[in-house]
Amino acid sequence: MTAWSRARRSRPAAAIACAVGALALMIGVLSGSAAAAQVRVGAPLHDAVVQDPTAVSVTITAVTPQILRPGDDLTVTATATNTSTQTIQQPRAAVLISRTSMSTRYSLDAWASADPTASAGTSLKSVVVPGPLDPGASATVQITVPAAALRLSAQTSQWGARGLAVQVLDSWSRVGIARTFALWLPGDQPARTGISVLVPVTRDAAELAAEASAATPAPSQPTAGGTAPSGGVATSTSSPAAGAAATPGKTAAAAFAPTGRLASLVALSAHRPGVSWAVDPALVDAARAAGTAGAAWLAALDGGAAQRDVFALPYADPDLSALAHAGATSLAQQADALTSALPWVNDTGALTGLQLAPDRTTVASTVPLDKKQPVPDGSTDAATVDLAAELGASAVVVDPSALAPSDLTYTPSSRATVHTSSGSVAALVPDETLSDLLRAPGDASPAVAAQRILAETAVITRERPGEERHLLATVGRDWAPVSAVAAAQLDALTTAPWVSMEPLSKLISTASPGVERASLPARAAGPSELPAPDIAAIEAAQRATVTFASIVHNPAALLDGVQEAALGPLSVGWRGDADGRATALATLLTDLRARRTGLSIIKGSNVTLISQSSEVPISLRNTLDQDATVTLRLKPRSSCLAVPHAPTVTIPAHQTASFRVPFDAVASCNVVVDVSLLASDGTPVADPTQFTVRVHADWENVGTAVAAGLLVLGLVVGLWRTVRRGQTARRARMRENHQAGT
Repeated sequence: MTAWSRARRSRPAAAIACAVGALALMIGVLSGSAAAAQVRVGAPLHDAVVQDPTAVSVTITAVTPQILRPGDDLTVTATATNTSTQTIQQPRAAVLISRTSMSTRYSLDAWASADPTASAGTSLKSVVVPGPLDPGASATVQITVPAAALRLSAQTSQWGARGLAVQVLDSWSRVGIARTFALWLPGDQPARTGISVLVPVTRDAAELAAEASAATPAPSQPTAGGTAPSGGVATSTSSPAAGAAATPGKTAAAAFAPTGRLASLVALSAHRPGVSWAVDPALVDAARAAGTAGAAWLAALDGGAAQRDVFALPYADPDLSALAHAGATSLAQQADALTSALPWVNDTGALTGLQLAPDRTTVASTVPLDKKQPVPDGSTDAATVDLAAELGASAVVVDPSALAPSDLTYTPSSRATVHTSSGSVAALVPDETLSDLLRAPGDASPAVAAQRILAETAVITRERPGEERHLLATVGRDWAPVSAVAAAQLDALTTAPWVSMEPLSKLISTASPGVERASLPARAAGPSELPAPDIAAIEAAQRATVTFASIVHNPAALLDGVQEAALGPLSVGWRGDADGRATALATLLTDLRARRTGLSIIKGSNVTLISQSSEVPISLRNTLDQDATVTLRLKPRSSCLAVPHAPTVTIPAHQTASFRVPFDAVASCNVVVDVSLLASDGTPVADPTQFTVRVHADWENVGTAVAAGLLVLGLVVGLWRTVRRGQTARRARMRENHQAGT
C-alpha cells in the first residue's frame, strides 16, 4: 500500500479525533467560564490582585553574612507590613540580586533610591508569606539562597557591592520592595582605606536651654540703698550672678541620665577605639555639678578616653565663625586659654589645638552655593580658618562642602592645607556621604544601614586600590544616635577587610595629597550665627566688670566664673534656638551688670558758699564684702567754681563714710556739681549724682570792708573822745589856777 493510500484512509480517523477534542475543549471552556463567573459573583472586590507597588512596607532586618565569600549561603530576613486598605491574598517574598559589581558612588545612591517599580535584578529564590496579609498585618520571612544559586564572579577583581532586594508579590504583582547591598569578597584581603570617625561631645540647643533654665544662681552683691542720686538707685535687691556656680535642676541633670543623648554618645563609642571625641570642657564642668547622673557620665567618659583620641575644644564650644566675623579675637583667646588651664585636659591627656567649625546640622538645606542662594549655616570661610590659625590650632574640621576637589573621578583623602597670615593649618574635610550615613540614616534598619556603609567604603576603596587614602566622617553637634543603628554601622566599619579605623591624630599628621581644591570664600556668615553687635555687647560688659573688680583688693572674688559665663551665649549649639540664645544673652548682660553694683553716692542737700575756699562733705556707701578704693570726682558745670583735685578714697566694706572735698570759688553764681566715683582708669563704678552750690564769694569782701570801716570808725571815735577828754581836763585846771591867782 502506498503512502498516499495510507494517508487517505487515516483522514476520517483524524477528523473524528479532532472533532472529539474540540468538543471537549468547548465543554471545558464553558464549565470554566461558569465556575469563574461563580467566583466573581461570590467573591468580594478586595480579593482582586493588588496593583499598588507600595502597598506593603518591607524592612530588611538581617543580611547574613554581611560579607559573602565563595561557598557562603545568603540568608535574608525581612518583615512585610500591609500598609494599604486591601488584603494581600497570595503574598510571596523573593530575594533578588544585581550581579553587576557597582563601581561608582553614584550607582550606590541610584540603587538605594530607585523607584519602587524599577528593576531590582534577578530573582534568586521566593517563598510563600503566611497569609492572606490583612491591612495593618505583618509577617516575617527568612529566605536562604544556596551559594550555588548566587553565581557571582570568582575573579578577585570583581569584589565589592552588589544590589540586593527583597520584594513582596501578590500573585505576580509587586506590592512592596526594600533595597540593600550584598558585599562580595571572592579573594584575598583587598587594599584598605583609612577611616576616622569624629564625634563631638557637646551640648545641643535643648541641653543648653535646660541648663540655663534649671540653674539656681548664687546671690550677687546687693545694690546700694538710700536716696538715689537723680532718683536713680533702687533699694537693696539680689540679682543672679553671672559667674555663680550653677546647681542644675532635674531638667539639666536629665541630659546626663543613662537614657539621655549625652550618655548615648559616650556609651556608643566608649568600647570602639576607632572613634575619636571632641569634648567641650564646659560640658565636663556641668557634669561635675549634675549630681549622681553627672558623676556616672564622667566616669564613662574618663573610662573611654584612655582608649582613643580625645580633643578638648575651646571652652563652651564658641561659634568660631561668628567670632571671626565680629573681630572678637579676645573672646576666642579666652575660650582657648580656659581649655588649656583645665586639669581635666591634662588628666585625660586630651589634645588641644583642634578647632571644629560650625556644621550644618541645624539647617534643612545643604544645596551647593550659587549666586542666587543664601549662604547656609556651617559654610566654612577663610576668616574662620584665619582665626583658628591665630589661636594656634594645628587643625580645623571644616564643613564637608568646603574645599571641594576639582575635576576628580575618585574620592581624595580628607586632608588639605590652608595657608593663612598666621601660618599653615591642616583643614580636615569630612566625606559628606559617609557623614550623612552616620548622622542621619533615616528609617534604615541596623542591617540595611550597616550594608550601605560597607558598600560605600568598598566602592571608595575600589576607586584607587593602589593609593593609600584616609577619610574623615563626622556627625553633628546635636547628633542623637539610634544606638542599634549607629552600633551596627561602626561595627561594620571596624570589621570590614577593606577599612582601617584610624585615630584622627593620624589624619592630622599625614601630608595633604596633591589635589587641587576650590578656595574658601572670604566671608560666609550663616543666617543663624550670633550677630556682631551682640558679641560686642558681651565684650563691653565683661570689660566693665573686670574694671569694676579692680577697685577691691581681691578682684578674683568678684570675677569668679565671669569668663566662663561670658562664653555661654557664644556656643555653637545655640544656632538651633535663636530665641533661647537671646534669652541667655539678656540674662548674661543682666548678671554682669549686677556684679558691678555695691557702691553708691548718698545725695546731700544743696550747699551755700560765702568764702573763696571751703570744703564740702560727700557721703559714700559700700555694700561690697571688701573695701573699695575709688577716685571721688566733683565736676562743676560752670567755671565760677573750681575743684583743685579729685581725692582717692577708701570706703570700708559694708559701711558708709563721709569725705570732705575742697572747693575754690572764682565768682558768685549758682552752679550744678556732678559727683561720680571712678576706677583708676576713669571708668565710672557707681551711678552719678549732683547737687547745687550757691556761691557768694563777694560776701567775704563786703564783710571785711564793713569790719574795717567799723574799726576805723571806732578808732576815730576813740581818738575824738580821748582828745575831748584831754581838752576838758586842761580847761578845768586853767580855771582852778585862774581862780587861785585872783
